[in-house]
Amino acid sequence: MCVLVYRIKGKQPRKSPPFTLGSTISETVPTGHKWVVVLQVGLMMGSVLFYSMWVREESMWEMIWWSCLIIYSMLARELQLWWRLLSVPVLGNRPVLPAAVALAGMLRNRSILSRSGKVAVMASEEDDAPIWLTDDGSFVVVTDPLDGSRNIDASIPTGTIFGIYNRLVELDHLPKEEKASLNSLQTGARLVAAGYVLYSSATILCISFGSGTHAFTLDHSTGDFILTHPSIKIPPRGQIYSVNDARYFDWPEGLKRYIDTVRQGKGRYPKKYSARYICSLVADLHRTLMYGGVAMNPRDHLRLVYEANPLSFLVEQAGGRGSDGKRRILSIQPAKLHQRLPLFLGSLEDMEELESYGDVQQKVNPGYEV
Repeated sequence: MCVLVYRIKGKQPRKSPPFTLGSTISETVPTGHKWVVVLQVGLMMGSVLFYSMWVREESMWEMIWWSCLIIYSMLARELQLWWRLLSVPVLGNRPVLPAAVALAGMLRNRSILSRSGKVAVMASEEDDAPIWLTDDGSFVVVTDPLDGSRNIDASIPTGTIFGIYNRLVELDHLPKEEKASLNSLQTGARLVAAGYVLYSSATILCISFGSGTHAFTLDHSTGDFILTHPSIKIPPRGQIYSVNDARYFDWPEGLKRYIDTVRQGKGRYPKKYSARYICSLVADLHRTLMYGGVAMNPRDHLRLVYEANPLSFLVEQAGGRGSDGKRRILSIQPAKLHQRLPLFLGSLEDMEELESYGDVQQKVNPGYEV
């Protein structure tokens, strides 16, 4: 669980971290001081949770600066159980199919968010339409509960993606289905928080509340999340591109020329690029955040609302760029919940060079279905 507080009366956060690299989140909890109400946001077994809690007034600007402060051991245990389920997809003597795991995550999402009382609308990859949960909730949650679920049987990394918006109270007079849909179709620029959980050799929670991007790693022996990557800054240029280049002959000429150029070391950066492709969006993005470069899917495949928007928010907060090849992702107005588009995420200089080639969106998909 992570803390979200709002900037009040124009005060600025302090530029020194409230805790140090390697500290546990629980070590930073203040006690015995004046308290103020803020919003707490978390993830449990691939679900986004909301709780009310209290934090020390004197430290709230530090919390704005770092966004995430407290991750309770209860949350850690729940995420650990989820990680174990994904790591060993067997139930009794029968394998747990990816669809069954995704269904369990979807039902868990809906149940937890409904009980929280804080979430008005939930929109998920697993649902046909957004769901109105309660008239009293203040927030809208969009999520891909289990990204890369087809990879579970092969023990390839998977993830959870989520984004959080403020509820649009000006739509309250509309019927539930209509206002649920419109609340879910806000532009990414209106996100108040976004994040992902990576289930791999480590379980990593990466999150932003608009004041930088930060990552915490689960210590399985204690159930604590440890701050391992404070204020992530994606390198301005990397040396890796991530794409399914088996589709090379279906690409537009601009994208072909870009890839041919950088892997020969003839681009703006005079070193040859390497290809790294996992085919798990969260995993490919996490590597790109750490090492720089660009991760992409040039065809109309990834979903704008609950994949492209949250991940672009994180990348921008880390100093990178998210684009559909022509436009900034966070500026695109969604037309429907499951709207698909090309997605390019990565280092600022790499993205600028890529977009300079113009024709990088693959609009023809011969021989395979979306």
